Amino acid sequence: EEADAFGSPSASITLNDGASATNQESISIAFSAKDAVSLKRYAVTQSSTLPATSSSEWTDLSEGKSYSTTLSKSIGSDEGDYTFYGWSQDKAENYSTAASASIIYDVTAPTNPSISINSGATSTTNAVFSITISGSDSLSGIEYYFASESSSTPSSTDSGWVATTSTKNLSSSKSFTVSTPSAA
Repeated sequence: EEADAFGSPSASITLNDGASATNQESISIAFSAKDAVSLKRYAVTQSSTLPATSSSEWTDLSEGKSYSTTLSKSIGSDEGDYTFYGWSQDKAENYSTAASASIIYDVTAPTNPSISINSGATSTTNAVFSITISGSDSLSGIEYYFASESSSTPSSTDSGWVATTSTKNLSSSKSFTVSTPSAA
């Protein structure tokens, strides 16, 4: 074995291209590792504990100072926060510190949606008015909302989505203009 006076290798991990949440049980894990001399193997797990040297979670590598791969892993069917950890080991038996990344698995739509026109008015004859949109999401939060004259559900690519600072409880007001005022 070649002596490694350069220290421990490094490792990095990213889930679903850096997304904070997903509604899919299968996620992609981008893992990469580097060493000044030569890498030996790597492991990606859901445990924060370094796998035992004899663990089947380790994947052997051929010679090289850097390595990267994309893995597909299942996170399970329970909603919540999932964290993955990655390590690399070099040929001199040094281990990297654990790299980690988390993602929220959330398949429940936001709840308690409501809309209020002109602070609770039951109707208006004005083409321009104020609306307040409210809702909550206890897991991944609300990042966008959509207000429209139509009762049709918008697609994710429709223009009109308004970005918000991700929040568990949304209450946002904005001025809204209808294209044709309703007859009173």
